[in-house]
Amino acid sequence: MKYSNLIIKVLLVVLVLSLGVTSGIAKAPSDYKMVLILPGPINDQSWNAANYAGLLACNNTLGTNMEYVENVQASDYESTFRNYGERGYDLVISAGTQFDEAANRVGPNYPKTSYCVFNGMIANPPNICPVLPKEYEASFLAGLIAGYTTKTGKIGIAGGFPNKLMIRLLNTYEYGARIGSPRVEVIRAYANSWSDVTLGKQMAGSMIDKGADVLFFYANQVGLGA
Repeated sequence: MKYSNLIIKVLLVVLVLSLGVTSGIAKAPSDYKMVLILPGPINDQSWNAANYAGLLACNNTLGTNMEYVENVQASDYESTFRNYGERGYDLVISAGTQFDEAANRVGPNYPKTSYCVFNGMIANPPNICPVLPKEYEASFLAGLIAGYTTKTGKIGIAGGFPNKLMIRLLNTYEYGARIGSPRVEVIRAYANSWSDVTLGKQMAGSMIDKGADVLFFYANQVGLGA
């Protein structure tokens, strides 16, 4: 499923269940105050760009007037959530599991604002709404293709940070690869960054030097270096 389609469906659910439509309150989609918080730039050709595309699709298809803020740093997560809570926003969407803890710390202080974390894993009812897409399914298929494609019997995989979701996603990729090539050698690394393009280039070069002929990067802008 494309992330843009996911965001549209999530917004429909949140608008209906969390923002008072079912309670009989007549309100046009454009009247809701909504914002999408992104950890990187909208032109990263990856995670942030996909979420931004979803925002545009929502505004064009549903008639919403969702705003966005990009390049939000970890040190600003909580203050950003507070800012929109103080301003009375109906829905605050954040893109990435890294927002989980901040949303759950700040959210309860603003019960009239719904906080939705994509790739979130912590739910704190009634106003914290995590959404966890089945990314590992696509990861499995990509790994399967890699296993059948490699000629050297070596593949390289890289993640942004070694969090629980990332480890599961790369494990699933590796599992799929071993179905295609049971003896495949997997070279795995973590960038501990979402934005260091130069590091991505270095990591890719190192994997290629070790014989990897298929690379899989799940690290936002870092992957552009590959």
